[in-house]
Formats: sequence, C-alpha cells, structure tokens
Amino acid sequence: MLWMHGRAWGGGKDAILPLGHWQDIKGDKNQITAVPCFSDDDEFAMSIYKKVEENTIRMASVGLDPIESSEDEKYLVPGQRYATVTKSMMLEASIVDMGSNDNACALYKDGAVIQLADGDHNHVIPLLNNKNSNMNPQLMALAIMLGLGKDATEIQLTEKLTTQHADYLKLSKENTDLQNKLNELQSSYDALQKSTSEKEVNDMLTLAVKQGKITEAQKPELATLAAASLESVQKLLDKMPVHITAEERLSTEKENGGDPLLKMTFSELHKNGKLALVKEKYPDHYKSIYKEKYGSEPKV
Repeated sequence: MLWMHGRAWGGGKDAILPLGHWQDIKGDKNQITAVPCFSDDDEFAMSIYKKVEENTIRMASVGLDPIESSEDEKYLVPGQRYATVTKSMMLEASIVDMGSNDNACALYKDGAVIQLADGDHNHVIPLLNNKNSNMNPQLMALAIMLGLGKDATEIQLTEKLTTQHADYLKLSKENTDLQNKLNELQSSYDALQKSTSEKEVNDMLTLAVKQGKITEAQKPELATLAAASLESVQKLLDKMPVHITAEERLSTEKENGGDPLLKMTFSELHKNGKLALVKEKYPDHYKSIYKEKYGSEPKV
C-alpha cells in the first residue's frame, strides 16, 4: 500500500516507504475490495492513517501493469487516443488525496509509471490512429462518434458531415415552416375567440337593456368588465330584477285577454264608476281612451 503511487527510490532517510499493506482482498467482475493495514511504526504512515480515520482522505487508486490492449470500437469512447487496456496485473493500490486527478489509475512498465498525457510517448499502449496516419486524433474521435469507425478517411468524414448538415438544414426549414403555420392558426383562433366573445357580450347586454335591467348608456362600461370576466357580469345581471314598462304590460295583458277593464270604452267605464280605478291601475291606457273620447290627453 503506497502513498500517491510513490516509490522509495534511493533509500534516503526522507524517502516515503510503503504505508502498509492490504488485507481481506476480494474481487469479482465489478469491483475489488480490501482493508488497509497501516504500519504503526512509521510516523508518516500514521499521519495518513489518522486522516483516513477522520474521513479527510477517502480515496484509493490502483497501479496496473498493462498486459493486453484492444482497439475494438466497443471499448472506445469519443476523444480516446490510445487503445483500451483489456488485461492487466495489479501491482499496488495507493491511498490518494484526490482520486479524480490524472493519476487516479496509474499504469506501470518495468517499474516506471506510464504517462499518457499530450507530448509523452510510450510504446506500451499504441495510439489509435496508427493505422490511419492521414487523420489527426480529433478527427478520428469525430469519425468514431459518427459511426464511421477508426479506419475512416477524411473524405468519408467530410461526406458524412455534409449529409448531416444538409439533413439539419432541411429539418430546420421544416421546423420553421411548421412554427409559422402554428402561429397563423393561433392568430386565426384568437381572432375567432375574440369575435365570438364580443358577440356573446353584446347579446347579453342587449337582452339586459330590453329587460330593463340596465340602460343603453351603461352598456360600454359593462362590456369592458365583461371582456375581463364574462361570468362575473352575467352573475350580476342574473341577480337584477326584470323591469317591464306599462305599455309592455298592457300589450301583454291585451294579448292574453287579461283584465276586462282594458276592453271597456271610456263611456262604459264612466257609467260603471271604473274610470278612477283604470286611471290608477293603467295610467297609459286611461290616457289612450281619454284622448280617443275627447281628442286630447287629460291635463291631470
């Protein structure tokens, strides 16, 4: 068990010795587990042990010796430059401060750590583009992402990108056309809704005027309120009583053969002593038969 994959080269007094070893090692296809056993006679090892116990350091990293690698596409991810290690031997497992750093998984060959960073060259794990020297790693990664494979040429990549760009432009135009059509339909629908709503409001208020619930002068103000809440204005009008004019009531009673007094002439009413009653009960009718009798409306 090492610290940060470090080896005690040279044997100097300041060299970092192994922190200890691993016990109860278990493994399957998905994970390897082990229990760290720190050397209690090593001051540095104990300082790391303390930080592990207090949960300050919580990560470990394995050191592997690559044995086999593969360039099969099923093992590759976009942007990968080197072949994928498919078989290895574990040499050590280190306690590390940050497991997500570049050395979270260390590779060894002949006791030396293998670096895979840009500018470093090794002959242990081959570059993916060793079969196609005409395509740089970035284009190779793009070709793999597009499903062309690692052996694709730049001409094939260009053709693929051209086709996809044409498809993109076609779909973009279709999307724009559909959006414009949707906007037109929405505008037509909104106009129809507005027209229907305005007619509904006008019909409602016209009926209210006819029923004597409101006056013609009140219609504009109520129309504005109804535009905001038709239901509220309708409820308000429903609560108002219907007012029927005397002429409308008289006309209705005549049509329905109502009060017999309405069928009698002025002279018949006078003879039967009913003129005062008709004058009080049906003032408009009284004026009408008075004018018919004397040629003018009564002064009082």
